[in-house]
Order: sequence, then structure tokens, then C-alpha cells
Amino acid sequence: MVIFTTKHRVLQKVAKIFLAVILILLIFFCLTIAFVQTEGGQNWLAQRVTTKLSKDLQSRIEIKHVEFGLFNKMNLEGVLVEDRKRDTLLYAGIVQVRITDWFFFKDKAVLEYIGLQDAIINFNRTDSVWNYGFLQDYFSSPGGGKKKAGIEFDLKKVLMKNVSFVQKDGWAGQDMYVKFGSLNLDANEMSITGKKININSLDLVQPFFHQYTYKGNRPPTTTTLVTTTGKVIVSDTALQWNPQNWNVIVNSFTIDKGRYRNDNGSLKPAVAFFDGKHVDFSEVEGSIKNFRLLADTLRAKVDLKTKERSGLVVQSLITNLRFHPQLMEFGNLYLKTNKSVLGDYFAMKFDRIGDMSDFIHAVTLSANFDNASLASDDLAFFAPGIKNLNKRFDIEGKVKGTIDALNGENINIRAGISTALRGNFSIVGLPDINATFINVDAQELRTNYADAISFAPALRRVRTPNLSKLGAIRFNGSFTGFVNDFVTYGTIQTALGNITSDLNMKLPKMGVPVYSGSIATNSFELGQFLNDRQLGEIFFSGDVKGRGFQLENLDATLDGKIRKIEY
Repeated sequence: MVIFTTKHRVLQKVAKIFLAVILILLIFFCLTIAFVQTEGGQNWLAQRVTTKLSKDLQSRIEIKHVEFGLFNKMNLEGVLVEDRKRDTLLYAGIVQVRITDWFFFKDKAVLEYIGLQDAIINFNRTDSVWNYGFLQDYFSSPGGGKKKAGIEFDLKKVLMKNVSFVQKDGWAGQDMYVKFGSLNLDANEMSITGKKININSLDLVQPFFHQYTYKGNRPPTTTTLVTTTGKVIVSDTALQWNPQNWNVIVNSFTIDKGRYRNDNGSLKPAVAFFDGKHVDFSEVEGSIKNFRLLADTLRAKVDLKTKERSGLVVQSLITNLRFHPQLMEFGNLYLKTNKSVLGDYFAMKFDRIGDMSDFIHAVTLSANFDNASLASDDLAFFAPGIKNLNKRFDIEGKVKGTIDALNGENINIRAGISTALRGNFSIVGLPDINATFINVDAQELRTNYADAISFAPALRRVRTPNLSKLGAIRFNGSFTGFVNDFVTYGTIQTALGNITSDLNMKLPKMGVPVYSGSIATNSFELGQFLNDRQLGEIFFSGDVKGRGFQLENLDATLDGKIRKIEY
């Protein structure tokens, strides 16, 4: 009985001690909770955490001020993260985070909200290792050793104000500058470890994107490719725009007061007109729907307006865009510029994006025009040699080729007051119109003297014959050659009569015209054509060879049959 009483007393003492310990622990826990809810406690804890992280990451991490709720929200001020070379990797005036409650007990945490204000992010490398690589290794390393796998974060909402991102890639030779006044992002899923971004909406105010390409330190990793035309090119085997192979989806985003700039080789353009080495679009406004980035191919439905450094104004661009390092394609296109309206398909093809710097020769254009209107003034932004042409072309049909070697198929073109062409053509040699070889297979060509001299000013110097007397001209046949040295084959209908010809005409800048070939005519008003009142109609078929049309320089021979001539 005594033994039982003694044991009972011992158990009572143990129970009291156990309850006291539990009470002390509860009090300590409550005091700890109360402590970390105070400003002083939170900042004390933040200092301990940043000190621990700085030691683990071997870099400097500082936070001037911190305020957080119980394991699910945090407001930071004066956040500084340096890389291991003591350069600023991240500075943010304000960082706000809302995260899953008790996230450290979970394998996957949802970042409900991230706010970033007055921040700059600097990524750089001169070899294959980025300055942020140590962070990537720390938060995504597999379990084992002293480290365990990082928590996978799924980001939902981002709001940023006055944020800049600078990426200097001396290894690849490609720098990138991104800045925006504000960014409002509503995400469905954002996974760093899964390299997946799925965004419901993205609104950008005053975004600025600048890419600068130059010779980097990376040795080429290339393969030889043969194009469908047999051209051998050397292409980088790595993804050029999306080297980490992210999968990006943005259902809808808007742009307000944006700017896009791309420089290749240097930062300063040498010419005032469009230069593919120095593209600069400002005042970008509009919306983009169904944005997709998979591998190096970007797709989106675009509705934008902007203006380029050269003076080209895009008043409206509505299209289904497909863009990768060898193609920029605009499907279901409506494009309105300074003086032109184009649709419904246009594409620019190149071996590499750097070919834009040689736009006239190295970029292949492919277009399907439907009720399009193209002004030469707008073309002159790309080919300044035609600046003074002052023409508008209404176009239907298909055009393909480089600016210096264009081909048209099933073309209907209306230009000037009375000029129209239905047929096929090839033009080689632009932008120098006088050195351009033209081949036209005209099912029908209509023009008059006023339009003709505006396209070929050399015709203005021809006084005899009197070309203006031809009136409205209709031609069916072919035109081959230069504007001042050409061959026409076919039938010409004029106000003076009809002519069937196979005639070579040379119109030198200095000297008299030279001509040779065969012609045939019935009832042609030769006197009016030669400004000779003593002559009337002529009925002739045969060959002609000579030079000059005026009596003082006329030197011509005829070998044929004159069935009738009036004089």
C-alpha cells in the first residue's frame, strides 16, 4: 500500500512536470508567434534568414525592411541580391508576395501574388555560365548531400511598376534590354522547373524591348544545310530565340506606348531610310491574342499600330502572325501605312534574321494581293532609289522574290491615270530603275503618253515621232529589256491605228534613238506620228532598221512592202 502511494505521487509529479513543460512550450510558441508578428521581430528574423542565405549562396543578400503575415504573405523593401562577383543581380525598392499558407510543408506552393516596384534585374555572362546560375542550382538541385530539392512554385498574379531587365550575353553576342512602366499579369500556370508559362492576360504600359546582336565569345556549333533552291548555308544548331526551350502561352495581352528596337553590329544607324540592321518601332499600341511560343516559333493574332524610325507609319496591322528565325509571315493580313493598304498575305523569308540588314538582296518576299493599294512613297522607305516615282499601284495577284528580283503571276495592276496591266512579269535590278531589266508578258497593257513618260522619263526627249499623238494605247504581247533599251513583240492599238511589231528600241541619254525589227500596219496615220503634214496613212509590212526620227538625223532603211501610202 505504501509502495502504491509512492508510485502515485511520482506519477503526479511527472504529470505536473510534463504539463508545465507543455505550458512553457505553448507560452514560448505564443510568444514566438507574437514576436514574429511585430515589426522588430520580423526584421530580426529577416536578418537571420538573409545572413543564412548569404552564407549558403556565397553572395550578398540584404533586405532593409520586412513585414509579413503568418507564413503566407510578405512585404519587403530595399531588397538587394548580388552575384558571386559582387555585381547587382537584383535590386527592388518594394517586393510583395502572397503565397500558399504553410508553404514550406508542401511540395508545390502557389504564389498567389508578386508585386515588384522600382526594380532592376541584371543577367550577364561572358562564357557559358550565367551570373544567376548559382541560384538556379540552389533552388532546383535534386535531393542529396546537404541540400534537398527546392519547392516547385506556381505563379498566379504579377504586378510590376518601373521595372528594368538587362541581359548582357557576351557568350552568344546578344544583349537584351526590357523595361516597362507597368505590367499586370494574370497567370494560369508559371513553372520554372517545368519551363512552362500559361498566362490568361498581360497588360503592358510603356514597354521597351531592345535587342543588340554582335560577335560573341561562343565557338560556333553549326551544321551545313541545303535549301530547296540548292543554296548551301551554315546554321546554328541551337535554338536562337528560345535557347531554354520554354513553352509560352498568353491568351491576351495589350500594349500601350510601346517601343521595339533591334540593332545588329552597331548601335547607330548610318542611313535615314529603313535599315534592317537598325529597326526601331515606337508608339506601339494595340492587342495580341492567342500568343504561342514553342521552340523558336512564335504565333499570335495581332492588332497593332506603330511607326518606324525611317518614317514609315503603320496605321493598322491586323494579322495572324508566324515568326521564327527564318520567316516572318502575316496571314489574313490587313495593313494600312502612310499611303498604302495591303492584304491578304505577306511573308519575308531569310536564311537568318541578320539578312534583314541586306533587305533588298537577301530577303525573299512572298505576297498575295487582294484589292491592295501600294504607294511608291512607302516603297521608298525600303528602296530610296524610287523616292521620286510618285505612283500608286492597285494590285491583285501573287508576287514573289527579292526587291532586286521580283516575279508577278496572274497580276492585275492599275497605276497612274490610265495605266493597267494584266499578265505576268519579272523585274530584276531594283532599286535603280535605269539598270532594271523588265520582262512583261502582257495579256493586256493599257496606258497613255502622260503615264508612259512618268514611268520612263527618257521618252519625254523624243520629239519625233510624236508619241503623244498615240492617245490611249492598248498592247497585247511582251515587253523585254530596260526602260531605255527594250524589245516589244505584239499588237499595239492606238488612236493613229494598229501596229504589229517585233521591234528593238534604244533610247540613249545622249544621242538619237536607234531601232530595228519588223513591223506591220494597216491604215496607220504616219503623217501625224512623224509631225509631217505631207504624209497620211500607210499600209506597210516588213523590216526596219535605223536611227533618229527627225529629218535632220533620220537614217533608216526599209525592207518590205508598202501596199499604200498617202502623201
